[in-house]
Amino acid sequence: MLTLINNAVNALNSLQNNAQVTSSLVANVPPILWFGDVSSSKPKIVTIGVNPSNQEFCDKNGNKLSKPRFSHLSQWLSTGNNQLLEKDYNDYFRINPYKTWFGVQGGGKLEGFLNGLGASFYDGNEPYQAIHVDLYPFSTQHKWRNVPQNVRNAIKKGYPTCTELSKFLQKINPKLVVVFGKSNIREFENTCTSQLISNNVPRPINYRICNKIPFPIVLLDLYLGNCKFNIQVLKDLGKDVKKAVGLHP
Repeated sequence: MLTLINNAVNALNSLQNNAQVTSSLVANVPPILWFGDVSSSKPKIVTIGVNPSNQEFCDKNGNKLSKPRFSHLSQWLSTGNNQLLEKDYNDYFRINPYKTWFGVQGGGKLEGFLNGLGASFYDGNEPYQAIHVDLYPFSTQHKWRNVPQNVRNAIKKGYPTCTELSKFLQKINPKLVVVFGKSNIREFENTCTSQLISNNVPRPINYRICNKIPFPIVLLDLYLGNCKFNIQVLKDLGKDVKKAVGLHP
């Protein structure tokens, strides 16, 4: 995993040579390659978004968080020791996760859907460990769709996301991958279709299953981060997807 982290840090350093890119990135923060404990012995389920929110490091007013979500951030900035990042990624849901987006343990939002699959981001009794990753691991000042097109193009050119994502998935060997939200799916398909998707099988509701060895990829139209659906609806959706892909137990 350290090689993947080093690759992302090196890409970030190169991107920061571009003044326009630098002005769009959250300053003095590392890339975030994943959220959740990849060292867990449980089988994994991976969710995929586009890029980390600025609220991983700042509040909604742009002020530095009083309680950091990454406990070794200051030490990493002073030492450049990328091994510290691996620990912070793994401990993310034990420290101060962005619950408004991911959901609280046993609650709704993305966590509620995952509970229906038998997974959780948090420590608990669920049989699967959930991990979240983003196509582009760099936190931007604004939502990805509001980042200038030339900056997005520079980030895409400077970071081989599908290659790095494929390596990550090969390392953790997930039982299922879920890409959620129409804009996230569009970005994923435009970036990674040839390497990660083979064929689409239509389903009776708003998701598709892409049959690809060694794990299925579900493209779920609903945006689960910070969504308004109640917990039971999300759990039922997770159960439906679990049945459709034949996930056990």
